[in-house]
Amino acid sequence: MVGPQTIGAGGITGATGAGATGAAGASTTTGAGGATTFFTTFFTTFLTTFLTAFLTAFFFGAAFLTAFLTTFLATFFGAAFLTAFFTTFFFGATFFFGAAFFLGVAFFFPVAFFAICASFNAEDMFGRMAGAIIAQLPHRGAHSMMKKAGCAMLPPVSLTKAVILARGLGTRMRRAASDAALDEAQARAADAGVKGMIPIDRPFLDYVISALADAGFEDVCLVIGPEHRAIRDYYGREAQPSRVRVGFAVQAEPLGTADAVAAAAPFAGSDEFLAINSDNYYPVFVFERLRRLPGPGLAGFERASLARDGNIDDARVSRYAVLRLAADGTLADIVEKPDQDVWARTGSDALISMNCWRFSPRIFEAIRRIDRSPRGEYELADAVREAMRLGERFDVVPVAAGVLDLSQRTDIPAVARRLAGVEVRL
Repeated sequence: MVGPQTIGAGGITGATGAGATGAAGASTTTGAGGATTFFTTFFTTFLTTFLTAFLTAFFFGAAFLTAFLTTFLATFFGAAFLTAFFTTFFFGATFFFGAAFFLGVAFFFPVAFFAICASFNAEDMFGRMAGAIIAQLPHRGAHSMMKKAGCAMLPPVSLTKAVILARGLGTRMRRAASDAALDEAQARAADAGVKGMIPIDRPFLDYVISALADAGFEDVCLVIGPEHRAIRDYYGREAQPSRVRVGFAVQAEPLGTADAVAAAAPFAGSDEFLAINSDNYYPVFVFERLRRLPGPGLAGFERASLARDGNIDDARVSRYAVLRLAADGTLADIVEKPDQDVWARTGSDALISMNCWRFSPRIFEAIRRIDRSPRGEYELADAVREAMRLGERFDVVPVAAGVLDLSQRTDIPAVARRLAGVEVRL
């Protein structure tokens, strides 16, 4: 049994009770130059100081080297003054640099880590962690910081729903075109005006839905009319997709694109969702970039890229809506049917809307507030403007790529050539 210890002139004396060393106990005292005293002092002081410094460094994020040097110097010299001086000096540095290091690691490491996850569009545990945490950050401030850092698009995994507007009457597609080389099945589908079901080896909509699945979407809602039995039968019975779940929303009357989006409100619920046309084939990476936005937004396609990389000539592009951007890159306005003055100001750098949107549920409130346009329809552009008046902001994602447009009969052969070899997996 170890008794009380007293400090002697030469070192530490241990008084022991009955045991192998006898009643008087065994003395561990050595002279001033004795090896036992030196190593005992060294080891005890080293262990005590090391644990103190190491734990301090660990909790405040300081370097291991600082703790080790502090311990070694204080222990080797053995003087109370040196111990106190160096411990105090390095502790101050440890606290300062440790606090800075801790804050840096606590903030910048997760950002960098999540950005790496985002760059691979991670759909694993880490990608989900990134999306969940980034979704809780201050909406615009965080996104602005990420954009400046070059990693603006982080993947909020919550965006898994997509709405495809397939209710159109197909008026232009129904028009005869003697210069359109169509096979019999394509001609029949064009006569019906159901553009999504035009066969290009398989229904055109298959390519669109497969691209959504490639981008990580899991639930797709087709907004159709009550007469569109062919679409419902094909995706409800024949195709049986395995990568996505396909549902339907019925727009009773063709009252415009905003009314079509409103028909999907039960499908969207409280979730954000993508909304696209059924007669456009968009690049997969566009869907991926919209998924990574921190909130509502849209793709803005470069005018020159649409004409160069798609099947739409510049004369046709010039009739599409032009996006006007604010200084921070968000949407300021949509200029529909732009005139020559608008094109003169924007030129080939203009960003064009091809109706590729990411919406929050606030769009439904905006739709309820708008009136019909002069042509008697509820326009999506009007709903977006109303949503902006309600405080919604839309990030614009610039895209230097083309879109395949299936609006009229003469588009079918060109689109078929571009889609040749594209793998479809539903």
